Amino acid sequence: MNNNYSITKYLGEKNLESYKNSITLRTNFFGKSASKYKISFTDYILSNLNKNKSIRMPYNVIFNPINIDFLSEIILKICKLKLKGTYHLGSVNSISKYDFAVMLAIKFNLDKKLIKKYKSNYKINKRPTGTFMSTKKIAKYIKLPTILKSISSLKNDIK
Repeated sequence: MNNNYSITKYLGEKNLESYKNSITLRTNFFGKSASKYKISFTDYILSNLNKNKSIRMPYNVIFNPINIDFLSEIILKICKLKLKGTYHLGSVNSISKYDFAVMLAIKFNLDKKLIKKYKSNYKINKRPTGTFMSTKKIAKYIKLPTILKSISSLKNDIK
């Protein structure tokens, strides 16, 4: 644990363990930000590509995000199932942040050549390269989408 966010996240999860009817959902999602003060990862990529600005994306940072719309639907299903415990909730497959950005560019007919790849280094970037979460536990109860399905379902007005 190297920052306040990770410490408070860990302490929150530890606190929930004392409640037998609690659920913890660890997730990584993408889509348009609802906040006018903070842009999402998706907003960052699409905004820059729409302005013909190049962006740098790591090819060795692997994650399995899920579209926020799917995430919302799945959370409702989880509530109906009354699941308890800790679950990882994301797409069933993983992708690099570079390939994710390229897929977004293709989806929205933007210039993927503006996306420059680089190798992330934990010591420099202070971010782990492997953030893929195993979704096997939640997949016993809920059918999860692939990253392609999640990206394909993004609304065309998002950019």
